[in-house]
Amino acid sequence: MPKTRRPKRSNSASSGKSEKRVKRVNKIPTGENKAGLTPAIPFCDAVKDVNDTDVKYVSIKVKIDQDKADSRVNLEDKKFLEITDLTYNGVLVSKVRRTLDLDLFKPQGLTGSEHTFERIGYFERVLSGNARDQFSKIYSLVSKQMLIKWEINNVDDPDQFQRLSTTNRTLFAEWIFKDEELSEEELALPLEEQKARTEKLVKGSESAKELEKLLWLELGKLIWKDHCQVYYYEHIEYLQQNICKPFKWTMVSTLVTFAKCTITASISSPLR
Repeated sequence: MPKTRRPKRSNSASSGKSEKRVKRVNKIPTGENKAGLTPAIPFCDAVKDVNDTDVKYVSIKVKIDQDKADSRVNLEDKKFLEITDLTYNGVLVSKVRRTLDLDLFKPQGLTGSEHTFERIGYFERVLSGNARDQFSKIYSLVSKQMLIKWEINNVDDPDQFQRLSTTNRTLFAEWIFKDEELSEEELALPLEEQKARTEKLVKGSESAKELEKLLWLELGKLIWKDHCQVYYYEHIEYLQQNICKPFKWTMVSTLVTFAKCTITASISSPLR
C-alpha cells in the first residue's frame, strides 16, 4: 500500500485552528520580529522631507590585478556618490574625496604627482549637472593662474595662452609636466652660476602638485562658502528631520507627542 497523507476534513477541529492561526498571523502589526512582542501603533506616519532626494551613485570600473590585462574577470565596479552641486556641499565632497582615496587611488597606485590628472579626471566623473559646470570654470581659472605665474599671459603671448588655457587639457598637462629650463641669457652666464640656478629650477612634478593644491583651494572656497551660516540651518534641519526616534518620527513629532503624553498622564493621575 503506498505511503500517502490523508486529506483533512474541512470541518475538522485542526482545520479550524489553522484558519484561526492564519487570521491571527495576518493581524500581527508590522515591525514585529520576535514572537511574543506586540509593538505599539504610532499615532502618525513619518513624513519625508520635501528637500530629500534619492541618492545616486556613479559606477567606475577598476582593474583588480594591475599585472593582468583588461578583461571582464579582471574588472570590478566601484560605486561612488554622485555630486550634483558643489556650492555649500563641503561634507559630501569631502566624503567622496576620501572614498576615492581609499577605494580607488591607493589600491590602483594613483598617489604620485605623475597621476595628478588621472585623479582630477576620476573626481570629475562623479560630478554631474551644475557641479560639472562649476568644476570646469574652476579648472579654467586655475589653469590661467598657473600660466600667469610662469609669465605666460594674454598680452605678451596670446596664442600660447589661449591654446594652453582653453583649447585642450592634454596640451596643458604636457606643459605642466615639463621641467623648467634655463633661458638663453642664463645659458650665457658662467658655469658655476648656471649650476646654482639649475638647482633652483622647478620640476614638472612640483608644478603638478602645485596645480592640484591650487585646484582644491579654489574648490574649497566654493564647497565651504558661508559654512557657518549653512551648517546653522543644516543643524536645525538635523534636529527637526534627521534624528529618527520611535516609529521613525522626526525630532519635532517626538517632542510634541511626548509633551501630549505627559500632559495627559498628569491630568489623569490619581494623585491630583
